[in-house]
Amino acid sequence: AIHRRQTRLAWWLFGASVSMLWALSTDPIADLLTAPLERPYAQRTLPATVDAIVVFGGCLDRRTSVEEMRLSDAADRLVKSVILARRYPDALLVFSGARSATRGDVSEGELLKRLAVQLGIAPERIRVEPSAINTRGNALECRRIVEQESVSSFLLVTSATHMRRSMASFAKVGLTPIPYAVDFRSHPGTWTGFSLLPDPDTLAVSTSALHEYLGLLAYRLRGYV
Repeated sequence: AIHRRQTRLAWWLFGASVSMLWALSTDPIADLLTAPLERPYAQRTLPATVDAIVVFGGCLDRRTSVEEMRLSDAADRLVKSVILARRYPDALLVFSGARSATRGDVSEGELLKRLAVQLGIAPERIRVEPSAINTRGNALECRRIVEQESVSSFLLVTSATHMRRSMASFAKVGLTPIPYAVDFRSHPGTWTGFSLLPDPDTLAVSTSALHEYLGLLAYRLRGYV
């Protein structure tokens, strides 16, 4: 009897795990998780001028980018920041969030600087923040740069799902950036029958959203937001 109960429990846990994995791999569930994080930043109004454009890292595949730089799914951060740098030719471009090196001793910020220069941004306009290892660190290190460069207004460029925690972290250290969210991943209202089929890319979207919810909870518990 005990063996049968254990077998039934094992099958129940297996079925529940498969069902959850299936659900998280479908568009409706991924959008349900992602849209509340992204929706507040969907409307982007740009000011006439800004002093700086702060861009969070995560644009590169850190496992493979050394001499040949390979962009990640968050490459939108780099692309849109270069477009913004052209729109605001007098603004500094700050790359923050290096998480040490991708491999070797070169930080992700330095690699992003190289890419930005190759895309036509003058190197003297670019600042690299190489030491932050999380969003809290991004906020603290960017405050140092903002104060050092006498920046009064700046755009914050990061993925839409990450913007809520980023803005709260900056507010906690006394900064009020202008959010410019990129890399939107939710698309409610475009579902079809195929949207209920599991997809590994969709699972990655759900995982990213869950990471943000857990991150917000952890930051609140630590007093970071």
